[in-house]
Amino acid sequence: MVNVLAELWARPTLIQPQMHKQICEIVYSHMNGDAHSPGGRVDQFSADIVSLADGVHHDKENDTYCGYRNGVFAQDVPAGISISDGIATVFFHGVIAKRVSGVRGSSGVTDATDLEEAARFALTSDEVAGVLLDIDSPGGAVTGTPEVAEMIKTLGKPVVAYTDSMMASAAYWIGSQASSVMASPSAQVGSIGVYMAWLDTTRAFEIQGYKTELIKHGKFKAMGVDGISLTDDQRTMLQEGVDDVYDWFVGAVNAARSGIPASAMEGQVFYAEDAAGQNLIDAVGTRDEAIAELRDLIEQAKETTGMTAKDARDGLAQKTAELDALKADVAIKETEATEATAALKSDHAAALAAKDNALAEKDAQVTELTGQIDVLKTGTAGLTTQVDALTVAKDAAETRAVSAEAKLTNPAFEAAAKTQAEKLAESAIDAEADAAEAQAEAADTAKTAGTWAEYLAIEDPAKKTEYWTEHKAELRAAQKSAANEKE
Repeated sequence: MVNVLAELWARPTLIQPQMHKQICEIVYSHMNGDAHSPGGRVDQFSADIVSLADGVHHDKENDTYCGYRNGVFAQDVPAGISISDGIATVFFHGVIAKRVSGVRGSSGVTDATDLEEAARFALTSDEVAGVLLDIDSPGGAVTGTPEVAEMIKTLGKPVVAYTDSMMASAAYWIGSQASSVMASPSAQVGSIGVYMAWLDTTRAFEIQGYKTELIKHGKFKAMGVDGISLTDDQRTMLQEGVDDVYDWFVGAVNAARSGIPASAMEGQVFYAEDAAGQNLIDAVGTRDEAIAELRDLIEQAKETTGMTAKDARDGLAQKTAELDALKADVAIKETEATEATAALKSDHAAALAAKDNALAEKDAQVTELTGQIDVLKTGTAGLTTQVDALTVAKDAAETRAVSAEAKLTNPAFEAAAKTQAEKLAESAIDAEADAAEAQAEAADTAKTAGTWAEYLAIEDPAKKTEYWTEHKAELRAAQKSAANEKE
């Protein structure tokens, strides 16, 4: 029941509004326990929605469900499938929803999980050459619908979708993926669109005197709490979600069927003739004609491939094994490539490090050479200064030489120089004589000083008197010299 309520009021819906309204009424009747749902029995609630589902056998003793083979229930056939003469009829009746198989026996509500199981059975069963989707559904929940549609599209066997009542919204999304789509003349097809019904209970709470206080974190948290209206941001987010599902829906339909105008995908339904005119279906016909169309497709598939279903399955198994082997080989190659990449990265890093070291060494050499160059520049500047000074000195010397040469060639200067030279020679002779005299005096003075020192050193009076007698003249000269120095 919680799942049903969530699909009704809190999620985008792929269903006809009339059926949505009817389901809501039955849900509320069931919840209130009125005449429509005596005792609140789920099976009665479900029976009011749609008629009894086809292709489902309920073993009440064991409480199990199964399908049929050649008109007789068969435990190995999934519920909702009837197999006859190579054709598996999958009954898709009522509202489609996820995880509602608990009411399948009496409701006709189709569980998306059951449809997935039916598709897998049809794919793997050797006795199934083609599938007839017998659809009578107004649509249902988004959850599960795209997945079922994708399985039908990629089934690998011919599929004909047929309705003699309604193939709308989610049901059309699934049916449109079949190899061919047909409908009886009075059937309705389409309703390509998405909507969400959000029940605002704010006014009802006000009338009843209630006020909801909401404590939360996150602007999108607790949307739908009773008594609280949506904010603009919340409403925008919900609209974006509906738009996303619509784009998904339309994209899947356009990928499977070409030529459907955008004007036919605005949520409306068409009777079969109009639906064919809008390219929503391939043909208008009876159920028997739909089966005949399916048999033609089966024969065409045989002619194209030259294989039976079993051959196709065996071939698929072989290809799957080959694919698995290829994947394993790819995994090995990826590992090798990863290791090689790691090695290359390591080598590259080492090369970069070596390059950086070499550049650092070169930078150091450049720095050193730059210093040497600066020193040489400084030395060159000093040498230039010296050269300049020498040049100036040379110029001065040359000037003096010229002046000297001029003087030497002058007779007056030559005579004066000769006279000066003679005077200097005479002065030199006089100086030499004075030096000799001074040298003699110095020798006498030294001798006298030595004699006086020896005299003073004698302590014995007799010897001292004797020494005085022998050196009287010298000693008196020393006394006289000492007296002169004192003066």
